[in-house]
Amino acid sequence: MSSPDDSVAFGAPGIEPRWTSSAKEGVGTAYHTSCRLWFTLSHGIVNEIYYPHVDQPNTRDFQFLITDGETFCHEEKRDLDHCIEYPERDCVFYRLTNSEPQGRYRIVKHVLTDPHRSVLLVHTKVEVLDESLQPGAVSSPLGRRVVTRLDLLKAWPTNLQGRID
Repeated sequence: MSSPDDSVAFGAPGIEPRWTSSAKEGVGTAYHTSCRLWFTLSHGIVNEIYYPHVDQPNTRDFQFLITDGETFCHEEKRDLDHCIEYPERDCVFYRLTNSEPQGRYRIVKHVLTDPHRSVLLVHTKVEVLDESLQPGAVSSPLGRRVVTRLDLLKAWPTNLQGRID
């Protein structure tokens, strides 16, 4: 039997665990077995990404922040009205629309995985009616092996382009 001193984790007490919501509205992966990425959706955002195995969370959440730089900062999952759609019957593809209650902007995201690689594609369009607003992205990776790259996606898959715009 171990002593009480051996039962305390290194770095204790640490911070309290931060879990994503269990109220999932979507789950996805690619149809091909070469894809080792899974994701979940809730509250209008990608709230978990699992890679390289379904039991290894790699990213806690990915969302946008919108601010005017002075009076407010909206967090996408907390401050916007959410709508989730499943527009393609034969494809794990989601459309997330998050609208600001006062109608100053909305964020439309198309979320799907690459069919043959472990890549999550999030095509995002921020429709801003008030030019003083400033969008920004926030990702909450887990662990040391995570590399997060936020790039503007210039080459959307041509076979989907006409169907989702």
